[in-house]
Amino acid sequence: AASQCNIEGRVSLHLALECGMAWDEEESYVGAILTYPNQENSSGGGVRTLFEAAPDIISLKDPVTHLFPFMLAATTSSSLMGKTRPSSSSSDFLLLQSLDVSYQLLRKDPCVLQMFVA
Repeated sequence: AASQCNIEGRVSLHLALECGMAWDEEESYVGAILTYPNQENSSGGGVRTLFEAAPDIISLKDPVTHLFPFMLAATTSSSLMGKTRPSSSSSDFLLLQSLDVSYQLLRKDPCVLQMFVA
């Protein structure tokens, strides 16, 4: 199911990233304080679960935004902040969360950067 496309050609990873899903679900912003559990041992939901279900989707460009998943994750915090007026602590959290997801995606597939290196 994680690798199936919707009518726009988007996979679940693209949709999850656009909605601001965290790498692990328990790290998601819910108006709580910032906590980062041990990521190597954490196993709850989030983008990690989608990646583990279909690792090949990590290198698929989003057909709507034309961005790779790591790029789409990096844009999430600014698009979410534009829809609401978060406090500075929540906007900091959203920024850290989107950077964390981008970093984790790049760790899983660093080869996606090869096309950007001259």
